[in-house]
Amino acid sequence: MFSKANNFLEAARIGRHEWCHYLLALSVILFFWLIIGSLPILVLVGWFFIQNMPQGLESLDVSFADIPMLPMFLATMSSFVVLLIGIFLAVEWIHQRKVASLVTPAPSIRWRRVMQGFGIWTLLIALLSILEALWYPGRYRFVFQPGSFALFAILGIVLIPLQTSAEELLFRGYLIQALGVKLRNPIVIC
Repeated sequence: MFSKANNFLEAARIGRHEWCHYLLALSVILFFWLIIGSLPILVLVGWFFIQNMPQGLESLDVSFADIPMLPMFLATMSSFVVLLIGIFLAVEWIHQRKVASLVTPAPSIRWRRVMQGFGIWTLLIALLSILEALWYPGRYRFVFQPGSFALFAILGIVLIPLQTSAEELLFRGYLIQALGVKLRNPIVIC
């Protein structure tokens, strides 16, 4: 299947790649992400406001900042899990190609290269954070709560890679390849 594609943009020509397929697939992806993915946030916000609503709406003095951080984090991140499902369904069922083709035209993903990129970005972000902390010491405050830290660390290690992967697959994978089908000049696309 992948032998037809010599480069990343050509991988978009595997399977069904007419404009109507891209229109349908993008509609499915956006429906999953923006409609289904918004439901947990809407339910959380609605529940929170109902719980904190006084007798009349005119005296409602509650803001989004008052919503507890953990449920808001989970509700927000769940939209990206739904986005991943939408991308998977659109690419596998509508385009009839493998989701891995959004990452590489090769037969398999080179995980060593993925980990190299992860390491480089982690190093750059850590260095920039240290520089910012030294430059603007008032922006950072050390507060350590072991229970909260452990819970958020576990959830972050699981959910943040799903969020970043969903965004990368949509924007740098799917949309770049969709443009590559129509515009044949890679410089214009990137």
